[in-house]
Amino acid sequence: MKPEVEKLVFTEYESDNNFIPFMAESPFGTYYIDYDKSEKTYSSYCQYDEIGIDKILIKAIQRVNDFHRANVLNCLSWQE
Repeated sequence: MKPEVEKLVFTEYESDNNFIPFMAESPFGTYYIDYDKSEKTYSSYCQYDEIGIDKILIKAIQRVNDFHRANVLNCLSWQE
């Protein structure tokens, strides 16, 4: 049975430029989503990888949570 991985909670930060940044912290690192106002896209990434580009914030959050869950489960390996 695989352990349950808690979902990330993103916080929106103020910005004076063309991007609206969102950030979530986990024990495995910090995850980012940037909304590009001119392109109207959400670009997600972490310190060590680009995660993806989405048109809707909910989809970007789901993509990052899936990526995070995979990272956690890859780190937790046990043999039967």
